[in-house]
Amino acid sequence: MFVDIIKEASMNSIYTMAQIAFIVMPIMFILRLAKEANLLNKISSYFEPLTKILYLSKEATFPLIVGIVFGLTYGAGVIVQAAKEGRLSPKDLILINVFLGLNHAIFEDTFLFAAIGANAWVMFITRTLLAILITYLLGKWLTGKEKKEMLLTRPLA
Repeated sequence: MFVDIIKEASMNSIYTMAQIAFIVMPIMFILRLAKEANLLNKISSYFEPLTKILYLSKEATFPLIVGIVFGLTYGAGVIVQAAKEGRLSPKDLILINVFLGLNHAIFEDTFLFAAIGANAWVMFITRTLLAILITYLLGKWLTGKEKKEMLLTRPLA
């Protein structure tokens, strides 16, 4: 009986790992091709209207897209590099991290959870809408706070 449990658990684990590899490996390959073809920069230009709605700068679009599509590992590398180069404001960094905290690796996670029985559409739509809503509200609040600080620190003429 114990041997049967170990055997079944091992077989299920191997099957799950194979499913994960089947999903993750093509994504890694596509990422490499997209990087080499400079495709991610081209794609990110289409998402600039969304980043504007989220109170993010144009420079925040590429790191956000990388994090959404390929997850926190790749996204963090791109975000750190952009921050070191001074292309992202503190507000951009906060909003990107909030959005990605809620909605990172949207395709990879959705496929992985769908492989074990989750409803992919419910997961995708819920995570995306929640991330947009919370990031929008936080961006609006931070932008209002910035305006107030500018008014308070402006010298009187």
